[in-house]
Amino acid sequence: MPKQVNEFDVAKLERLLRQQNLDHLAVRKHGTKLILESGPDGDRIPHARFVKDTVHLWLVDVHAGRRWERTPFRAQLGELLELLADAFPWLLVPRA
Repeated sequence: MPKQVNEFDVAKLERLLRQQNLDHLAVRKHGTKLILESGPDGDRIPHARFVKDTVHLWLVDVHAGRRWERTPFRAQLGELLELLADAFPWLLVPRA
C-alpha cells in the first residue's frame, strides 16, 4: 500500500526545485501524491505529479491536456525530477 505524503516530502521536493532553478513551480500534497503546479493561487495549472509508492520510491505521472498519464518511471524523487528536466523539459516550463 502506498505511503501518505508528509511535510518532509514536500520540503524535499521544494528544495530540489530550487536547486534546478524551477522556482515557478509550486508543490501541493494530496494523499499519496505531490503535485507540481504553476500559476497564481486559485488558478493553478498542473504539470506533473509524483505518487509515493514506497518509503523511498515514487512513480511519476504527467498532465496531458485534461487528464493524468502514467509513465513507466519509478525511482527516488530527485532522480525522477532530473529525468523530467532532462528528457521532458517542456513539462516543467511555465504555462499561461
